[in-house]
Amino acid sequence: MGSGEGAFFPGLTPVEADRLAQELRDALAADPMGVECRPEVIADRLLVRVELPAILSDGAGPHMLDAAGRLTIAVGAHPLIGGARLAMGEPHPEHTIGLVQPLHGDDEQPFVWRWIGRREVQPAGRVRALDQLDALESVEAVVAWGEDGPGNSTR
Repeated sequence: MGSGEGAFFPGLTPVEADRLAQELRDALAADPMGVECRPEVIADRLLVRVELPAILSDGAGPHMLDAAGRLTIAVGAHPLIGGARLAMGEPHPEHTIGLVQPLHGDDEQPFVWRWIGRREVQPAGRVRALDQLDALESVEAVVAWGEDGPGNSTR
């Protein structure tokens, strides 16, 4: 939120940055000890929905930016975990693949999202990682999947 070195969410428009700031203020007011509002958590786990002039296939979306300004897209709903979506980030050089859910579960069109669990995946491992995620049956299993393995990497 802002520009310059070390800024969170470069690439957001001023309107999007203001909305993110307001949503984080609201979350903090609702839960003053809210772990989601600490800067290190924001930088590591939160994503912000952005509107791009791109057509998405059925079931895909939204587009989101992480705190470093990298694009992530939700590619589809998880078949077993309500409200969660499979997501994949752009390569840097590996893809971040995981499961995301809205920060506020009651939003009809969520603006702020969070990673439930994720891994850095080589391009050749993308389908395998998405298949693994698709088979997981609980949020706890997704968290464990994301923490599993050296460097959280699926190759």
